[in-house]
Amino acid sequence: MIEEEIKISELIESLWKNKLQILLVTLLFAVSSVILSLSLPNQYVSKSILVSAIDESSSLSRLNNQLGSLANLSGFSLDSDDASNLSIGIETIKSYKFFEYLIVKYDFLVPLMASKSWDQQSLSLELDSKIYDSSLNKWVRKVSPPKKTIPSYQEAHKKFLEAVTISEDKKNGFITISVKHVSPYIAKDWLDWIIKEINETTRIKAIKKAEDSIDYLNNEISTTQLSDIRYGLNKIIESQIEIAMIASATPEYLFQVIDPPIVSEFKSGPPRALICILLTMMGFFIAIFYFLVINIFKKKTYQI
Repeated sequence: MIEEEIKISELIESLWKNKLQILLVTLLFAVSSVILSLSLPNQYVSKSILVSAIDESSSLSRLNNQLGSLANLSGFSLDSDDASNLSIGIETIKSYKFFEYLIVKYDFLVPLMASKSWDQQSLSLELDSKIYDSSLNKWVRKVSPPKKTIPSYQEAHKKFLEAVTISEDKKNGFITISVKHVSPYIAKDWLDWIIKEINETTRIKAIKKAEDSIDYLNNEISTTQLSDIRYGLNKIIESQIEIAMIASATPEYLFQVIDPPIVSEFKSGPPRALICILLTMMGFFIAIFYFLVINIFKKKTYQI
């Protein structure tokens, strides 16, 4: 026990002797952390709060209670679930197929992969010249395989998912979608596109599905002579016509916007103060660890 106390006291004494060196290393990390944090570009977040806009499930569920057995016998399903539709919508936004559709339509590969910073004075986006030469409109980045000079959509999709955040409140059904970028205007535009296109693609799919269902049910009616079955199938057709009409007249088909995206005036990051504190503390502990190891190594050398 006495030997341990002596060893601990010797270690503390050795640290005290090297206090200037420890202070110097800590100061070096502190200065480096300030330089690093200041070199990081500001990040801006555009956010929107959405809620389910699908309303056909209530009428469909009532019809399903009345005609569910008939629908199953005819090989047709009336099931409709808001929760599953919303989950599908959220996963669709994250999907590669949806991203590919967006980037082909809106052509935002350059601001996604080559953005460097945003100039608040001129309201202009600065591109990283090591990645994209704006004067030549040419990709110039140097990367190793499997990456290519021109970023692939798969690589861009990973970058896109880092910028997009989706959260769902199970209690009240609100869905929050946010997009982060060095440009507050680009963040807002991307979020507008996401909401618009997920509603549009879902709306078009619903219309197509209803029209296919109507064609199928009309074919079923033509093959049966039973009045009860014909009556039931006509009721189902009426519900599908209603769905197609609602989808055709409703731009916000899947998600209704409660709080629309805006151009943020205030940066959301990076957390420069936290970066400085953490790096400074890391430098302090690295210095202590270094001199402790040196002291222990010297003692073992002397004993040998």
